[in-house]
Amino acid sequence: MRAKNKKMDIHVENEGHYPSYTRYDKDLWRHMILNEHLDQMKSFHSAHPTIVLWDESSMALAAEIGNVETLIFLHDECKCPVDAEATYNALLYCNYYALLYLLMSDCDVDFTHEDIDEVERYENATADEGESMFEVRNVVDLARQALASR
Repeated sequence: MRAKNKKMDIHVENEGHYPSYTRYDKDLWRHMILNEHLDQMKSFHSAHPTIVLWDESSMALAAEIGNVETLIFLHDECKCPVDAEATYNALLYCNYYALLYLLMSDCDVDFTHEDIDEVERYENATADEGESMFEVRNVVDLARQALASR
């Protein structure tokens, strides 16, 4: 059901910097999101604010990873549009804080009660007791509240 995106094999020099010959394109931007290279994203955006490398799927990808700082950067600094798929990914991958941020940003909800039930069933069947189940319970409760308030 849940297959994480594979990370690209892109060479990163010491201290997390990309070599000078690196071609900055949408694939590299995707790589930076997947690998949580927020400093590199900020540096590139600061140096080249008019070059747009993100696309509609960037917010959804950041929500899948669960990196709230990346979501905030994409939304506030890059003015990346929030795709409803982002809320679905935050639910599907049980990323509570990502889902909370998206809902507080008035992002459209792209999941149903059936989706919530499916996530809950899957996580109950596969997750260990303890912290991971607590996270699932929080995500499920938040998602149900979001649907009830819409």
